[in-house]
Amino acid sequence: MNKLYVLLNKLFSDPAPAAETPSVAVKIPFLRIILDPYSLFIDQVGKFLAVGSFIALVMTILSLSAGQGFMCVYQDYRAHGYCVDNIWIYGLVRMINLFLFAVFMTKWYQVCYQNRPLNCDTLCRIDRTDFKTFGTLLAFILLSLVSALSLYLLIVRVPNPDWRIELLYFAVVSLGFWVPFLLIRFYSVFGFIMDGEKIPSLRLIWNKSSGNMLRLLCSISLLFVISVFMIFGFMNNFRLAAARNAVYISWIVEYLYNLMLLMLLAFFVNHCRLQQIYLFGRKDHGQ
Repeated sequence: MNKLYVLLNKLFSDPAPAAETPSVAVKIPFLRIILDPYSLFIDQVGKFLAVGSFIALVMTILSLSAGQGFMCVYQDYRAHGYCVDNIWIYGLVRMINLFLFAVFMTKWYQVCYQNRPLNCDTLCRIDRTDFKTFGTLLAFILLSLVSALSLYLLIVRVPNPDWRIELLYFAVVSLGFWVPFLLIRFYSVFGFIMDGEKIPSLRLIWNKSSGNMLRLLCSISLLFVISVFMIFGFMNNFRLAAARNAVYISWIVEYLYNLMLLMLLAFFVNHCRLQQIYLFGRKDHGQ
């Protein structure tokens, strides 16, 4: 009977069925894309402490050794005696920290979603994926800064007496403000890079994420609000630290600050992974 059924199916089915459109838009669950980045973190908080503690220690040693510690933001707080005001050192340290962010993103992804073992080889080995993640992260940051460039061009402009030219200038320059919002729809790229897989075409990602802008914007906005609240709440807690404890406090504050940044970054990685899952039907590796 099974063979007969297969034969009849071949006879009466469309000999050239239309292929399913791979770029059809996919609806992302509203509450899950907003809340799951944090629930996934809570489920894997032990792994975060293992991965984040190591990366945060490296970042702390780097920042304090270069005189770029968090406590240097207090201009009257120089008791620990080592704050370097050099734009080149500042830029170099920030670029290395950005690379360490990319390394953390990759290691966190591998440990949580690829079930990599928590050992020295996983945490210390730098491979091609880390550099790809770093390049992609840098590209997204530079593209997001287009909005800052647009703001700068609007501030320094010389008003034109011709209202038509002035209106055209505003219309063209203001397009840069849309770039960060459009980039939100492409965060699933990070998931493919950290998976070591080929990235789908940007057109395919755009089509699949169509109709989900509000959901993605709400999720990223919540992460942004949490980040601002935590960072600014952290800033004023150690201004009145006693000078005699400056060295110890500088190390502790720097370490906690870096660990907090890595936690926020883990939320972002989880969001990117969820975009990849919902848009492309990825398996969640047991999560």
